Amino acid sequence: MNSGLFVSFESLFAIALLLGCAQQAPQKQPETAAGTGAASPSTPAPPAQLSGNAKGTGISPAELAAHNKENDCWVAYDSKVYDITGYLPNHRDYLALIVPLCGTSSEFQDAFTGQHGTSKVQVLQDMGIYKGELIQ
Repeated sequence: MNSGLFVSFESLFAIALLLGCAQQAPQKQPETAAGTGAASPSTPAPPAQLSGNAKGTGISPAELAAHNKENDCWVAYDSKVYDITGYLPNHRDYLALIVPLCGTSSEFQDAFTGQHGTSKVQVLQDMGIYKGELIQ
């Protein structure tokens, strides 16, 4: 093998990371007022919302209960609602153990702490997508 052409996975990853960081989103050209050549004031876009509801809103028990399926599974733990749909296949026996608890609060929390205590709370917080506070 020609050592001059050999590129390691780590090298490719580093190059991709550097290229990704170096790229910027295309800049929007300012709009001009008709005939004046003056740029109109632009309004900056609001910051991207990572997950959850807008600040100050919460999730009702009815809304939580509506997300009660394998392909749409929200649960509440400590009054915080998480979408765990994407995590389900990573859990052993999720169809029997977790899917029946989708859309619940106290039922999920009781089963979770009964099985794991508090040792896996960080996993729930890291793997679930925080949706908002449960309105009691």
